[in-house]
Amino acid sequence: MKRRLTLVFFLILLLWGGYHAAVWYGGHQFVRELASEMGGAGDLRWDGVRPGLEGRLEIRGIRWHWFDITEPVQFERMVIETPGPLALLRWLYQGHEPEQWALGVEDVRLHLRPDLFRPWAGPYRALYLPRHPLHLPACGEREVLTAADFLKMGIDRVAGDLKLSREGPQRYNFEINAGPLGSAEGQFRAGTITLMPPGEFQLRNLKPETADLVARDAGLMRRLSSFCAAASDRTVDDWTAQAEEHWREGMENRGLIPSAAMTDLYRRWLRDGGELAMSWSPSNGWPDPDEAMAGSDWQARTGFRIAYNGVEQKDVEMELAPERRRDEEQVAQVPIELEGPKPDIGARFHESDVERAAAWIDRRVRLSLESGREIEGELVARDARSLHIRRMIEGGEVIAPFAISEIEEFAVWRRSGDPGRPIDEETSEAGMEGFLHPGLEGIQPIPTGEPWGNGERED
Repeated sequence: MKRRLTLVFFLILLLWGGYHAAVWYGGHQFVRELASEMGGAGDLRWDGVRPGLEGRLEIRGIRWHWFDITEPVQFERMVIETPGPLALLRWLYQGHEPEQWALGVEDVRLHLRPDLFRPWAGPYRALYLPRHPLHLPACGEREVLTAADFLKMGIDRVAGDLKLSREGPQRYNFEINAGPLGSAEGQFRAGTITLMPPGEFQLRNLKPETADLVARDAGLMRRLSSFCAAASDRTVDDWTAQAEEHWREGMENRGLIPSAAMTDLYRRWLRDGGELAMSWSPSNGWPDPDEAMAGSDWQARTGFRIAYNGVEQKDVEMELAPERRRDEEQVAQVPIELEGPKPDIGARFHESDVERAAAWIDRRVRLSLESGREIEGELVARDARSLHIRRMIEGGEVIAPFAISEIEEFAVWRRSGDPGRPIDEETSEAGMEGFLHPGLEGIQPIPTGEPWGNGERED
């Protein structure tokens, strides 16, 4: 009996060792093939592969050294889960994808720094796309957002988790949590996502047949709209209106005409962010983009529905107008360049919005009045009705108010891309304390305590 138990024990140990070795080898082969395929764009490294008895494969300490950036993208671990050990082995070595699996990528992080992109991969490079993914033509005088721009917004890293799972034939769930960049979750029915066998990551017929998506911005859109408005020297309302116009023109150039309700929703989302819940379930497949279609027909065909902050939005639809589509060569694109266009960094007078005058306190400004006069001097204060300008005259200097209602043009001497000092959009006054009480900023008030006890001075 003892010999039989010993034999059974050694058989179990042998099976476990063989399974462990097979999964370990298959996992290493998968990562090696993946690193080989991605070798043209960067260097993929990892610390180790850990098999699990329950059909689990874990790859730890992944570091993606993308050649275009100076910091590695780090992954704490990537986990593949299957219904059991046999399903994992068949997937690794035979390519038989199980009907249920889950892929989790945990603690993805990239630290941002001003020189994140290398010189040959500057912010103007298209990165294999017709446009840079962060192309925002209305965000000041910049073509695209850079790592330095995100640092100015208070975002110093990209970090989060990702989970993708298959629940059945062509049925998938996903979750993305990126902290200050927002989160998204949803379900969709689509084609096939193939992760195995090693080295074959394929997306076949992935256009969603049905989908539900919930996206939350975690305050990112408010930061973005405030930053771009300041960079454009506009109010947030003015900037979002301009950005909406650029977006609508870009859609029309592709033969897609958004409804007034859709452009209004885009503007509100760009300014305030929040939660968007979307769903679509196309009947008889997706509409042919070469077929003209009214917005109401498009919505009925796609089954598109959207809710903003829990409130369903009406008449959010898209008209298909292929006759208005411009050729790809005519659509503005960001070319692939090694250095990108040279920005204008010299200081000069830039026209500004009087509503943002609070951002330019202590700056040199120029006013054009209704009377035809031009006033040039230093902006020292702004109240609800006037701008107070310090000017040098014969014999000294003088500070005089000029009514905002009489100002036709307002310009600031600054460099391109200088957003001025941060201000609240509700701010209507600035610099008044120092203007009305000069020289008192550093004086501390007299303490109000009673140093001699109960109000009686001791001799």
